Amino acid sequence: VDPGRTSYWYHWEDVLAHVGRQAEALASARRAVELAPEPLNRNLLAIALAAPQAPPAEARVVEYLKANVEPGQPVVVSELYNTVFTGPEERAALNRLFNTFFKMPLYMAQHQKAAGKPPSLAELAEQFRFQVPGQADVMLRIMESDPRMPTFIARDAASGEITRVDVEAILAHPKFGKALERTIA
Repeated sequence: VDPGRTSYWYHWEDVLAHVGRQAEALASARRAVELAPEPLNRNLLAIALAAPQAPPAEARVVEYLKANVEPGQPVVVSELYNTVFTGPEERAALNRLFNTFFKMPLYMAQHQKAAGKPPSLAELAEQFRFQVPGQADVMLRIMESDPRMPTFIARDAASGEITRVDVEAILAHPKFGKALERTIA
């Protein structure tokens, strides 16, 4: 293995990112960019590194939710916490999503009032730092699928974008009408 080769550093970037050592991964990636033999390779590598990457644990949680959220079925976080996601990184990711879930309705109401229109999926992803593709959609699907949740939003069936936010219902609801901090640990 030759540390003078781009592939050596790019491999280390991938390994370090996978185990959550982001700063070291970024340093390895920068070294790979420096050693890239062609401007095109260097540009492609730089673009790939500039894209935000979700922590692997959060990506696993989101992918599981995408595959397992069923209409009319609640997502029981305590079951996920105790039986599906038992590692500390996955539990931290699940806790972040749980906290975010309860903040989303108020954000949607505030956005609707301020902008005069519902937030887009991209705006939700930006606001809540969702980095897994489709993460905003799956969070909204959880809201829609859980029979315990009031119907605060309507969505376009084709695009998944929010078409209506019931601001008054959100603001009047005791769980969603004010900023909350929740934990499951």
